[in-house]
Amino acid sequence: MKNKIDTMKLFSFLLFTATLLLFVACDDDSKGKYEMTDGVPTIYYVRPPDIEKADSLLVGAYMGETICLVGDNLTSIQELYFNDIKALLNINFITKNSLLVTVPKEVPNEKMDKMVMVLKSGERVEYDFIVRIPAPTVASIQCEQVPEGKDVVIYGDYFFDTQTSPLTIAIGDYVVPKSDIVNIQKTEVTFKSPAMEVKGPLSVTTAYGNSGRTKFVFHDDRGILFNFDDYPMVPGWGRPTLIETGPDALSGNYMKLRGEVKAGLWQSPGENFQCNFWGEDNGIPTGNLFPGDPAASVFKFEVNVLEAWSALPMNIFFGPQGSLESSLWDDSVPRAQWIPWKATGGSYKTNGWVTVSIPIADFKLSGSGADLKMIPSHYGSLNMYIYNRGRADAVGTDCNPVILIDNVRVVPGE
Repeated sequence: MKNKIDTMKLFSFLLFTATLLLFVACDDDSKGKYEMTDGVPTIYYVRPPDIEKADSLLVGAYMGETICLVGDNLTSIQELYFNDIKALLNINFITKNSLLVTVPKEVPNEKMDKMVMVLKSGERVEYDFIVRIPAPTVASIQCEQVPEGKDVVIYGDYFFDTQTSPLTIAIGDYVVPKSDIVNIQKTEVTFKSPAMEVKGPLSVTTAYGNSGRTKFVFHDDRGILFNFDDYPMVPGWGRPTLIETGPDALSGNYMKLRGEVKAGLWQSPGENFQCNFWGEDNGIPTGNLFPGDPAASVFKFEVNVLEAWSALPMNIFFGPQGSLESSLWDDSVPRAQWIPWKATGGSYKTNGWVTVSIPIADFKLSGSGADLKMIPSHYGSLNMYIYNRGRADAVGTDCNPVILIDNVRVVPGE
């Protein structure tokens, strides 16, 4: 117990010391308790807070960056604005000669390239300082396989649109018409999908730069294993009643998993939650189902969860031709386990189709979820099955999910 207490004391001391050193680095000469003062501040210069970069003087900074103001009588500053956006001041990081502040992340309504200090007296003092707005970034897409005319949603940051420099979206060499961009927010953009023949990586351009091309490919048609439309496609041991079409279709047919799922440590809800694809039945008697290095590839599919799913993991594993369902009951076979309901409060339901991406480098779990530290050695068959082989954190609660799956594929790594 004494060792534990001593360790906690040491950790607390080190944490306090690190915080103190950071502030001292910004102002070695300032001591004493903060007190707001009268008068007018003087800023000598602005620099990074890191002592190792103390010689780098700044004339501007990006939104979200922390900077150190160095000057005199800085305790007279009551409020601080970058352009017309108010910054958050912390009196613990303000002394007579230094002030640490983070540039706000909000976009100014009026870009004056000024730092505005509001004093105790109400007087305003300006200092030239450029707030740099980053180029847009595209982090992800809701669904890669959106039919023509339907909404495409991309997520990222710094999606800024102005009258003089409108936001533009490109798919490969195709530029999305401005009229097809229906909603722009700082971290999310929605636009109407072009025809399926238009495919390629996405890029977004604003007045502040270009995102660069995404690693994912919109309308990607590479590496399709099965989409339930292009035959011959023989599901392992039948399961023909799971292949349907209807108003919820992404395009053509889909596989529909549905029925009662009981929560439990060792539960198998049956063939209504299973899909098999075996190479020997589908014209691939030997070798891998897909080209390329498996360790550098990504397994993908689209899913639409119509009724909530809240129990058991989806196990996804590859095996050799002829292995049939033997891998299902061999917990030493490496697999991926997709359990989206764990990350959404215990229940998962989508608002339409979404794309699921799992690097094959992550296909290394045992049936109970232990890390086997290896990926599959054979890729001549594929099994997808919602069931539990002893994974304690994937028990969940009883449910009756309806899960649609389409466009199962393996693509080069992102």
